[in-house]
Amino acid sequence: MDAVRGALQRDRVVEGEFTGWIAPLERVLLKKDKYLEEAKPVASATPPKADISAPAPSAPPKPAPKPAPPNSLFAEKLQAVLEPHK
Repeated sequence: MDAVRGALQRDRVVEGEFTGWIAPLERVLLKKDKYLEEAKPVASATPPKADISAPAPSAPPKPAPKPAPPNSLFAEKLQAVLEPHK
């Protein structure tokens, strides 16, 4: 963690959300502060009003479960070995 902290402090790339290539870590790093700073929404003077007259969208139907694939010869033999003998 100290290597990451030090790499972020020594980074020479001023702009952007990512550092330059850091060879000892074999990666670039995300500059969290810049990333979060750019992701903040701009506050508007009036909050948007919710439209309560429109009905709420219904949830999409769930897909039917897939049928189990047929057992292969290997699967049948494995099940026969693993099942307790009757």
